[in-house]
Amino acid sequence: MDHFFKVAVFLGMALFAGQAMASPKACLIEADAAFHGQRIVVKDCSQATNAMGQQMLRENCEGMAGFTTQFGLPPGQVTYVDACPEGYQAACLGMLNGPFDSFYYKRSDEDLVGTKASCEMHGGTWKTPG
Repeated sequence: MDHFFKVAVFLGMALFAGQAMASPKACLIEADAAFHGQRIVVKDCSQATNAMGQQMLRENCEGMAGFTTQFGLPPGQVTYVDACPEGYQAACLGMLNGPFDSFYYKRSDEDLVGTKASCEMHGGTWKTPG
């Protein structure tokens, strides 16, 4: 009986670990729209820095993707991934002492300056690759 219990616990833990590992830890948000005659291209990624629940990750990602609707634009497309992809221009780590790091991919130099200032003003650490 003791052996059966140990095997059952091991199998249960393995199943739980497999589910946890299969759960996405990040979301990639992409949008391409026209706004007042200018083309707006967004490619940002938000990555969880701790073991948060899937509901919190989804709420954060859907909220960020829906931000564009405030300007009459369609929401961004959300793709859930295991980790934010390489090739980012810059990242804001730990902004607002929050459980997320944000990665930026298609920002103009001017946008990056403003994003860096916002990151640092909100307690984040600005990081560029290399």
